[in-house]
Amino acid sequence: MNYRSLFVLVAALTFAFSCKKQADFVQPSVKVEVSETSYNSVKFTLTPENATQCSYLLTGKEESAPTAEQIFEKGVQVNADKASTRTIEDLEQNTGYIIYAAAGNGTTSVVTSAEFATGESPYDIDFKATDLAGEFRGDWLDFGNDNFYIILSDVGFNEDDAPNPNGNFLIIDLYSPIATDQNNPVPFTGTYDANSSDEEYSINCDFSYYYYTDAEGIECGRINLGGGKFYISEKDMLYTLEADFTLQDGRAVHCKYEGPFVLPAYDEESNKLPRLETDINTTFTGANATNYGNEYGAYNVAVIFWDMKVNESTGNLIAPGYVFKLDLMTDFTDGGIDPGQYVVDAYGTFDPFTYIEGSIIDFYGIEQPVGSYVQHYNEDASVDGYGFVNSGTVDVTRDNGVYTFDFNLEMAGGYTLKATYTGEIAIADEQTSAVSSCDRARRQISMDRNLNVILK
Repeated sequence: MNYRSLFVLVAALTFAFSCKKQADFVQPSVKVEVSETSYNSVKFTLTPENATQCSYLLTGKEESAPTAEQIFEKGVQVNADKASTRTIEDLEQNTGYIIYAAAGNGTTSVVTSAEFATGESPYDIDFKATDLAGEFRGDWLDFGNDNFYIILSDVGFNEDDAPNPNGNFLIIDLYSPIATDQNNPVPFTGTYDANSSDEEYSINCDFSYYYYTDAEGIECGRINLGGGKFYISEKDMLYTLEADFTLQDGRAVHCKYEGPFVLPAYDEESNKLPRLETDINTTFTGANATNYGNEYGAYNVAVIFWDMKVNESTGNLIAPGYVFKLDLMTDFTDGGIDPGQYVVDAYGTFDPFTYIEGSIIDFYGIEQPVGSYVQHYNEDASVDGYGFVNSGTVDVTRDNGVYTFDFNLEMAGGYTLKATYTGEIAIADEQTSAVSSCDRARRQISMDRNLNVILK
């Protein structure tokens, strides 16, 4: 072979190898396409080509653009040989973002991006729940369905079952068809209506509400639901609970929880009311009242007294101390509580100048206080005892809107309640009509729960 022929052969082999090399190392690429945006989420598709590696990274619009190496290191890896559709949630509303995508093939890499902005939230309150609490009550109302008392929160509770500070809490009184497994009960998946009923796939707004806690863990801003929907879905034993409610003040609230669904059954013993076993001698420093109308003939006015200090920033009472509910009957002359001496309504006639003695009702397995009773709150604002008034006198005077109450009462167990109060009393009206025994019991429960609203 001469030199000329050898040169031609080497050149041909070099060209062939070069062409094969170029075919083996084609430039990678990746396309980013945003398909949907909302006030807090984005849905997009990544389509890589000629790549063995592909990742994406979300940044704020004003942040520096990352390199391919940074995207591979800090970003989310996706399939490099086919398109992937992803959704990113929990974004800030009215905010600009950029999705950066990097594709590589071991030799070289490229970066592309897509810019988008979230819209304005339709909700006044919006939080992601990290904690699920509450209890399973079963068919305790004998309605043929199961009651789940669900608490969703983004901060949860401490070891003493007190709410943690700086958090949101959503309480949902939910009614589901009978749970398939009563030993491990979960509500049926589907859509639940907040329609204030106890029917299947319903939420009773009278016992469902929202509140938040301040930096000290004090409950603030409690308000009941006014309507809306609650969605429950399940996949691989993990549940998604999403609330889309309207509060009674018109505010819209949204909450989403993703995780396991486990609630304990209520413990009958834990629902027994502790009894006070001490004499009480105090001076009440504040009072308010609610007029429940004259369905009994005379007007039924529930007066709440307390001897605790007030948190000036929140208006809540600061435990420890006593709260006393006096359930009295009055003619309501001139729109106020009539002066005179009040005695126990021993015969159940609901006559003026009487008060209803304190007692306990068993509301489907849960003890609830009714009538006239006193509660003692510990420093953590938990109730450590109830005293039920059964006899004695309440002397009332009124002068230009200023009341003086003088209590000389006896409670169950022979213990005494001696106290005084002097001051004004704001009286709110709550219109009522004839109600069933079940509804009356519910009203009493609601009244008792409302005592706790004013406390730390």
